Amino acid sequence: MHKRRKLLGLAIAASAPFDDRIHHSAALSNLRLPLIENLLRQVGSDLLADAPRMDFAQLCRQMRIVEGPPEMLHPLNLGLMFFNPAPQKFFPQTQIDVVQFPSSSREKNTPRPHNSLGTSRPVSS
Repeated sequence: MHKRRKLLGLAIAASAPFDDRIHHSAALSNLRLPLIENLLRQVGSDLLADAPRMDFAQLCRQMRIVEGPPEMLHPLNLGLMFFNPAPQKFFPQTQIDVVQFPSSSREKNTPRPHNSLGTSRPVSS
């Protein structure tokens, strides 16, 4: 029975995108309000005006960066990646590569991926 439950858990985890998964070893206190407010300001969200009057957990729920019942509220991976000053502590073996492509085919620049570690390298063919 335990093996079957474990396999079911793995199947559910595999079907949910990584950023939408609950990070069970993190707590609501791992999310930082100034980082959240900064993003809300950058995107021009109306939620920024309401944030100072909201309970922090309610704000996080409304942004869909936490899940669980009130007594077991945990951040989603997405919340930790965006709103924790040191996400590498939660994802030590994870790297995000972003590829910037030239704006036109006439440009001679080669696309250069930039990873979360701040380094870049040419795209290999």
